[in-house]
Amino acid sequence: MADPATHALSIGTFALWLSAAAAGLTGIFVVDRKVETVIQDGGAAMNDGPVFILGESATADAKAAAEGEIPAAREPAEALPAPPQMPAAFTAAALPDVPDFPVRPRPAATGAAGAIAARLAAGTTPGPEYPPYSKRNGQTGTAVVQFTITASGRVTNASIYSSSGWNLLDRVALGTVESWNFPPGETMRLIRPIAFKLP
Repeated sequence: MADPATHALSIGTFALWLSAAAAGLTGIFVVDRKVETVIQDGGAAMNDGPVFILGESATADAKAAAEGEIPAAREPAEALPAPPQMPAAFTAAALPDVPDFPVRPRPAATGAAGAIAARLAAGTTPGPEYPPYSKRNGQTGTAVVQFTITASGRVTNASIYSSSGWNLLDRVALGTVESWNFPPGETMRLIRPIAFKLP
């Protein structure tokens, strides 16, 4: 068990430390409150208690104001130097006009390729009739049809090479190609797209 005198001394020291801490905190709050009051009142409450002003010039101004004197005007700060002159903007010369080059027509196919192209161009190839049902339901697509042109110019063996995605459109594409006619010539196997687009 500790000595009663030591115990009393410890309690007294602790109480002293608490008092000092409380006094310090009270001083901080009072000074902060006073400075805030002075700022809000525009300096009217300056004589109500101690006000701490930092800086030499601020102290001199406060002293002059307390004695009723007008503080001396301070010299203005040095003016900043003018910014350097910027160089003139670069101006690019205009580009020369590009001459118009004549569009050369594509040379006509010659030989066997020319004969095939002439035969296909001379054929009767009407476009497909858009099915009303497909129009109403917004069905669109492209059916790719493969077929044979016989020596007499008729179309046979038509089949769907790539579907449009709609059975009705595929059937119409097949019927369209089967109705085509060409001039007589060699037997040929061709692939042609039949597109169905709504306006």
